[in-house]
Amino acid sequence: MLNLSSAYRYLCAFGLAALAIACGGGASMTGSDAPAAAPGSRGATIRGTVLGAAAAGDVSASSLGTIRVSVVGTSLQAMTDGSGSFTLTGVPPGKVELRFQGSGVDARLTIDGLSDGQTLTLTVRVEGNNASRVGDDDDDEQGEIEFDGTVTLLNPLTIGGRRVTTNSATRFLGDHNDPVPSSQVLKVGNRVEVEGRAQADGSVLAEKIKLENDDDDDDGQKEVEFEGTISQLSPLTVGGRHVVTNSATRFLGDHNDPVPSSQVLKVGNRVEVEGRQQADNSVLAEKVKLED
Repeated sequence: MLNLSSAYRYLCAFGLAALAIACGGGASMTGSDAPAAAPGSRGATIRGTVLGAAAAGDVSASSLGTIRVSVVGTSLQAMTDGSGSFTLTGVPPGKVELRFQGSGVDARLTIDGLSDGQTLTLTVRVEGNNASRVGDDDDDEQGEIEFDGTVTLLNPLTIGGRRVTTNSATRFLGDHNDPVPSSQVLKVGNRVEVEGRAQADGSVLAEKIKLENDDDDDDGQKEVEFEGTISQLSPLTVGGRHVVTNSATRFLGDHNDPVPSSQVLKVGNRVEVEGRQQADNSVLAEKVKLED
């Protein structure tokens, strides 16, 4: 009986020890299966504020009601609070499309260049099917942009080498400042003047796009004045237009002081060109001025 009792106690002790080891092993495996996420390893975070649009300006999202903000193609979504704020976490890096849904609103906005660990803060104006990014302070004049250029692409809209976006508030004007359909202004080859605001992704949200009419000079050549970025030197290309210079061309710095041509003609420089349009649609520059 003593031997059997001892064996019984031994077996019970062994069983309890094995059970403890098994439980401990299970906890360890669970920990290894779900480790704490390292910073920057679970996508980007988007913190935003949604504004509504009105004729007199922006209105808070409280007048819109609650807006559902989702990442198209994923299960990620968030609802705006009373101040129109929302937060999305774990957003895939790269290019994503946000969708805003609410009473009278079903709009989409593309966000590009997201990276792991990034926190992006943005303000979005929504109206019907339109959504656009605005600066944190829309009254900040530093974000205002005005430039001339040629329409080189319609999708995406590219003017003078810059990507331009429009919405329902964009005004389209003819060369006599009269309101006209957008289709009359947005044609490849048209010279236009753009006024708008710079966006975080480098594009310009246009508030006004006006058709320009270059007047013919007495010799039949058109006087041309435009701004653009130098994209290549041979042939010289400014804002998508071929520019020709000669010994009479004046090169000016950003303070209108004469400077060597090599100081002005550099790829990436933003310049203002004045000259005459030639028969081959190039521009013979009378002046090329470096823009500040």
